[in-house]
Amino acid sequence: MSTATTQPEEGTAPARVGHTPSDERLQSIDALRGFDMLWISGGGEFFHALALATSWTWAIAVSGQFEHSRWAGCTFYDLIQPLFLFICGLTMPLSIGRRMRRGQTRSQILRRLVLRAVVLVILGQLDKNGPVSFDIAHIRFAGILQRIGVAGLAAGAIMMYARPRAQVLWVIGILGGYWALLTFVPVPGQPAPSYESGRNMVDYLDRLIMPGRLDAVVHDAEGWFSTPPAVASVLFGALAGAWLLSAGSIPRKATGLLAGGAALAALGWLWGLQFPIIKNLFTSSYVVYTAGLSCLLLGLFYSVIEGLRLRAWAFPFLLIGMNPLVIYMLIHTNWVDFSYIAKFFLGFSYAHAPSSVAPLCQAVATMAVEFVFLYWLYRSKLFWRV
Repeated sequence: MSTATTQPEEGTAPARVGHTPSDERLQSIDALRGFDMLWISGGGEFFHALALATSWTWAIAVSGQFEHSRWAGCTFYDLIQPLFLFICGLTMPLSIGRRMRRGQTRSQILRRLVLRAVVLVILGQLDKNGPVSFDIAHIRFAGILQRIGVAGLAAGAIMMYARPRAQVLWVIGILGGYWALLTFVPVPGQPAPSYESGRNMVDYLDRLIMPGRLDAVVHDAEGWFSTPPAVASVLFGALAGAWLLSAGSIPRKATGLLAGGAALAALGWLWGLQFPIIKNLFTSSYVVYTAGLSCLLLGLFYSVIEGLRLRAWAFPFLLIGMNPLVIYMLIHTNWVDFSYIAKFFLGFSYAHAPSSVAPLCQAVATMAVEFVFLYWLYRSKLFWRV
């Protein structure tokens, strides 16, 4: 992967010192994406198994962070989806700028965003429902990949036709409108608005409009009507990407990300005192809070990898981050059973281990097989990008 900058085209002004060219690929972004994907690719299972094997207090506490909140609140595991949406937005100014430099029009880029959304929706349907089925009543028409595709398309269209200041207004409008919907509009037949599962306006609209089945009968965490705030998560990432493209030194950009992240996290937490932080509803406070945490993580990765040029430690994250869709689809659809492969080739090493330790050995072996596969893809220069 090259991070060398390109020379300015003939007839254009040279970039200012510290400016990140739109055709430069930042390793910190790929590494952050890999860090995010690691925890749903075996990293979480490792800590669950470690807690079981050792009963260490700190391991049990960390293991608890790899469980979703029951409703209100935010664990580390609840950060994974909004962080990925943030990273999707983060890459948009870079990728769209690169395409415009190649002479593509906004219409051409928008068509590609539409195609990308369609592909992700189809993959999401395969992920949640398996082979094609015509049993509409039992099909789930919502999922993480569908949300990424739709939110990415909406945010990309906004980003192409609105300047950063206008994008901020879009974020305020989306999150403010969503807050008003849940805070002031009661479900028909109920005396007052509610944030409770199945009793809030978003769940009501999902049950009323969405075909097929909802994941939790009366509620779906990736329902259609909780997708608009996910668009704001992507726009937060796009604004961070625009900041990285701006003129200025790496320390200045890193400081801005860290300061902005701390401010957003604090604002989201404070807002959560009135409008609870609820991942299952993608509440506005949750979006702001997780955008702040995402900025903090980006600032840390950007400082160390691009600023200090310390990169070797991030190579495992890079392997995942350059092929996130491959590893996600293979694991979550079980098209490739990495745990079976690990047991076949490495099971002899822990076949007689105590029952409390065997799951930990299995988790380590499974992750090792996944990384070998990802390393082979990396060396073969095989990357699946949508």
